Amino acid sequence: MSACLLLTCAAPSAVHAQSADLRGTVTDAQDRPIPSVNLVLERTDAGEQIAGTSTTVDGTFRIDAVPPGTYRLVASAVGYAKATQTMTLEANTQRRVSLRLESKSYGLDEVVVSATRTREALGSVASSVSVLGPQDLQSQSAVTGDLGDMLAQTVPGLAPSNGSLSNFGQTMRGRSPFVMIDGVPQNTPLRDGARSLRTSSPEAIERIEVVRGASALYGYGATGGAINIITREPTSELEGTTEVGVHGSGADVSESFTGRLHQSISGREGGVGFVASGSYESWGQFYDGRGTLIPQDPRGQGGLAGADEWGLFGKVDAPVAPSQRVSASVNYYSFRQDLGTV
Repeated sequence: MSACLLLTCAAPSAVHAQSADLRGTVTDAQDRPIPSVNLVLERTDAGEQIAGTSTTVDGTFRIDAVPPGTYRLVASAVGYAKATQTMTLEANTQRRVSLRLESKSYGLDEVVVSATRTREALGSVASSVSVLGPQDLQSQSAVTGDLGDMLAQTVPGLAPSNGSLSNFGQTMRGRSPFVMIDGVPQNTPLRDGARSLRTSSPEAIERIEVVRGASALYGYGATGGAINIITREPTSELEGTTEVGVHGSGADVSESFTGRLHQSISGREGGVGFVASGSYESWGQFYDGRGTLIPQDPRGQGGLAGADEWGLFGKVDAPVAPSQRVSASVNYYSFRQDLGTV
């Protein structure tokens, strides 16, 4: 039994004798030790990870019992660029290495709420903010072309659309919102025509920024909040899209049939960017859940049934200085309804 014990104890020593030990230090550009640096030892031929460790408070590390071969040592730490060193380790040797890490700055894009009259960081805005991006608008437009409906489905605190030619009664937190297009007011509290959400086609919109809650930045018109509609910007390369959509009610397909057509082109040539967009939608009749026709009231605001909707949008921008551009846009929107047969 004594012979077996001696044989068992000798085997690990024999294996360790055929390996190499790795010692090293990691410093910064000023030769100061860097603690808590992650180190990974990989085989150069197969990319297999052999061992891993981290530096101590004095920037040193050690990896013992490494099989002979060619390896790649990878060092990484938060705030520093990754560093690598390739080496060949021989049996029964101790190898010492030194790695120097360069500082790395992480640039983060500033988040700015452009719905306000002054530039503000998102974290400093007292009110809640909702942003509808291109994907949100695209998914909502597959269901409805009514901008009021799109906002009601995605913005908390915004009342449902009344389904008429106006947005009268569609409040935010019980009060009227202030609507802008690219920062230009579309309504005035002195004589609100309640058409502010009926002046732009959804296809001409890049995103919609909504500040929920009263703010004195907009005067007394933003008692419920602010809705800033941001129009599309020119793309870096020439792009064109064509979209066709139809929907209707099973109660009467021919009368409820609604069709929509949209065509747009965007691009940039010689530093000058351009966007051109056109859309047309013909609205059919509306039916309730029981298949009963919903009548339109010619004396009131009127619904959407039997209307023809046109939207034309164009924008051009050009550089005037290395960091400045001038932009001009035009937006034409027409909504005509024939209630003679209702």
